[in-house]
Amino acid sequence: IKSGGVVLVGSGTVSRTVAGRDAKLQVQGITGNDSAISINRNSANVNGPHIDFSKSRSDSLTDNTLVLNNDILGRMTFCGADGTDTQSLAAEIRAEVDGTPGSNDMPGRLSFRTTPDGSASTTERMRIDSSGVVSIGTNNNEPAQLKVVYSTVPTYLTSTFDGTVGEATLSVNVPRTSDGSGSWGSHSNGGYGSAAIQALSHSSSGGYVSILTGSADNTNPTEKARITSNGQLLLGGHSSPHNSTYKIDIQTDTTTHYNGVNVRATALQNDTLLVAALAHATPSGAGTNR
Repeated sequence: IKSGGVVLVGSGTVSRTVAGRDAKLQVQGITGNDSAISINRNSANVNGPHIDFSKSRSDSLTDNTLVLNNDILGRMTFCGADGTDTQSLAAEIRAEVDGTPGSNDMPGRLSFRTTPDGSASTTERMRIDSSGVVSIGTNNNEPAQLKVVYSTVPTYLTSTFDGTVGEATLSVNVPRTSDGSGSWGSHSNGGYGSAAIQALSHSSSGGYVSILTGSADNTNPTEKARITSNGQLLLGGHSSPHNSTYKIDIQTDTTTHYNGVNVRATALQNDTLLVAALAHATPSGAGTNR
């Protein structure tokens, strides 16, 4: 026990500053056994031993002044000797307040951090927030690259990239007892429009693929095409065919556009649309616009 109250355990006689701190309790050794700490609990129940961290915003040793959002409640740091000292951090785990705390209410998150090459300080790489969202990767120090979210229904995986024009999203929906879906798309943050491709399963309509697009006014994309469970291609944004026997069904919800197919050549040759049928029939209301 040194004069400043530092307790040295092991073969060390000189205290060592690690991560910028001259800790009150230090264990130093030259072998694995000399440099280890073990905690063991012997009890006939499910409980194990504890390592507890706590923080108060009080300057006294007895008060319980409320902590605030983003306060660090505890840290585990990993340092290495860099030829000069052992103050450079290689990795770190933080427990932080994640919201507004109150009496018997302490929302928290875990932050996992590593140090890039050429640096001595850590950067957040993964976060588990108070709602259970797991975020991997950072964008301007905001973790948002990979999210794993669990709720009662559904469980899904989403990968997002927040760039200058929006974010690209890949999600897989794994349902438990209800309908499920998987989708890939690009969502605009400002005036660039949105689009998505979805693969969905439904208890009544079966599995189908839907293509959604949106205009540049930042409205949510809407369905423009669908491939149904029986192989029909639906164009025009409708979810059910006009006639279930047609493999291609074109409908729109407006009278300002024709429900048809336009074939136009970009060079000086004939425009050709070849339609072959095994049986001839003229559907009610069918016609040709020339």
